[in-house]
Amino acid sequence: MSKENAMTANYGDESMNVKEELEALGARYEALVLAREKVEDCLAYIDEAESYLPEGIYGSHHSEMEWGETLCQIEDEIANIEAKL
Repeated sequence: MSKENAMTANYGDESMNVKEELEALGARYEALVLAREKVEDCLAYIDEAESYLPEGIYGSHHSEMEWGETLCQIEDEIANIEAKL
């Protein structure tokens, strides 16, 4: 493999050099960390809101379950990025 090929990663029709790939990975990681914080906040607010509901009024168990699944997806992708580094 040539040095030029070793320094380039192909993604579909586009080519990214190693520096660009690392920058993109870093930006993705930062976005995921921020998203994780916001989803964790969301889950905390759901719990808090449910604690204020009077007897006989129930929150949606689906919202917490679905945001929990989203959090798992984010955490899995963060772990995958960390494993690459």
